[in-house]
Amino acid sequence: MCERSVIRRQGILLSFLGLVLLAGLPTACGIIPSGPADIASTSASTGQPMGGVPETSPPLDGSGLSLATAPPDAPPVVTHGPIVGGVSDSTAVVFVRSSSAASVSILYSTDPSFEVDLHTSSIAQATAEGDFTAQVGIRDLKASTTYFYEVLLSGNVQELAIEHRFTTAPPPEAIVDFGFAVFSDLSSDPPFDAPAYLSAAAEAPAFVLQIGDFDHREPGGSRFPSITISNWRTMHQEVLQDNLSGQDLARYITPRFPLYHIWDDHDYGGNNTDRTRWWKGLATQAFKEYYPLPPLPNPDGGLWYSFRYAQAQFFILDLRSQRDQSGDPQIPEPSMLDGGHIANDQKTWLKEALAASTAHWKFVISTSVWNPTSKQGDSWNGYRQEQEELVDYVHEKGITGVIIISGDLHSAGGIDNGTNSYFPELSVPATNMRGSRHCTGGSCGLWSEGMITGIDPSGYAMVHVLHDVATGLDKVVLETKAADGGLRLEHTVTLP
Repeated sequence: MCERSVIRRQGILLSFLGLVLLAGLPTACGIIPSGPADIASTSASTGQPMGGVPETSPPLDGSGLSLATAPPDAPPVVTHGPIVGGVSDSTAVVFVRSSSAASVSILYSTDPSFEVDLHTSSIAQATAEGDFTAQVGIRDLKASTTYFYEVLLSGNVQELAIEHRFTTAPPPEAIVDFGFAVFSDLSSDPPFDAPAYLSAAAEAPAFVLQIGDFDHREPGGSRFPSITISNWRTMHQEVLQDNLSGQDLARYITPRFPLYHIWDDHDYGGNNTDRTRWWKGLATQAFKEYYPLPPLPNPDGGLWYSFRYAQAQFFILDLRSQRDQSGDPQIPEPSMLDGGHIANDQKTWLKEALAASTAHWKFVISTSVWNPTSKQGDSWNGYRQEQEELVDYVHEKGITGVIIISGDLHSAGGIDNGTNSYFPELSVPATNMRGSRHCTGGSCGLWSEGMITGIDPSGYAMVHVLHDVATGLDKVVLETKAADGGLRLEHTVTLP
């Protein structure tokens, strides 16, 4: 199978990329591909059946590669990734980690056999300084189009065990029905698998959000004999591929769906941590190495960003990089968003971006719980003046369609219709924290549509953005789900 695949790609590359990329190509045969089976799902853009990821796959060494080993003098191979993110209607970013220094590019096509419509990306460099990671940009894509892609390391095609593809966003002015999946809070001690990933993949989301506490090891904490950037890099490798939940992510999610991620305290570095930690630069560097991101408004200030998908815009908040320490008597009005009072700050960005948005729906992603009746510590409760400032701003500007999506509670999920949370809020279930039976922090608070505790919380959230062509009605359906996909809570929000 590898021989036929290499011969096919040799012919393709000879006519398209040139002889220079073929040097050493047959060495890719050390990596054995395995064809995927189908998951019962449909394309988010076309509604047509699409091939999925096998429920059982060969063991992976990272990034969907099977566990064949290469001799020490072999050329570089992919160890983690590829993972696509930062997807718009015309661009995408692909993360790849190599086993050694390499030039990295992406071969992509609308044809799954890679026989027509071939393109190559620009080249990025994977170097030791960046832990042999690369973020490869792809431009000039077509909107609402599915692309299949492969990785080239120093000109060698990497044979992936799982077919990799992504679908670009619709144009910003488009109005379409779509859904997206949201995950939060994973267990690392002990490590568990994450069957919720398979259930979410079967729903064919347009993309996937992971909104913090991807891991709870606290790489900047006391459990490590020394604090170095390798603590964060190892964590990212494990949650994206190497541990039990990472293997599920790499089988069911990242080969098919764009991933958008932001940290919370435990994967930032330590419990309840803020902008003052000396290791913030290490955490930030490792995050940028491992996650494909849209353009950052202030890359030196933090990791907040926004992206648009049809009639919805998403505002991903970084609640650690510029967060004041809560309860510090020296800071009478602590800030969650701009404790450092920096130029081009996150709070100003959020206000201006919300006011300028033409999207029907504005999803604000808060890794800390927003509901003021809920968890009192390490939440927006310690920053009530700033929270009320934001609420007043939204009302004064007449901004509609605001929905909060939050994590951190370790519950089986909750929904508030805005009675207690100012705006509708969806609290995402913990992905696989099977032993949790209560809301972290001791208080779940009041949730109009319910808050579920006392059971294995493992699960995820699904959000459906819908438009009724006949009536012109816009609505969003918020759902919390069990790991097997069973519905727990549901609430529908309509535009005024």
